[in-house]
Amino acid sequence: YNVAIKCATITPDEARMEEFKLKQMWKSPNGTIRNILNGTVFREPIICKNVPRLIPGWTKPICIGRHAFGDQYKATD
Repeated sequence: YNVAIKCATITPDEARMEEFKLKQMWKSPNGTIRNILNGTVFREPIICKNVPRLIPGWTKPICIGRHAFGDQYKATD
């Protein structure tokens, strides 16, 4: 179907550089990968009806969310 979903990664700031002992403040990996794939940040639910339920009789939706705000990092390659 030519569709993929990429989970977010950490975009380093001063605190992350110190926390993870980074040598350099890298650009946003999220935006860079999104731009290479000609992707987008989606703001609508993605409904998957073909995912098997591990608990028999479960009828409620399972929601997984992550906040995204446009392309706030103005990613570059």
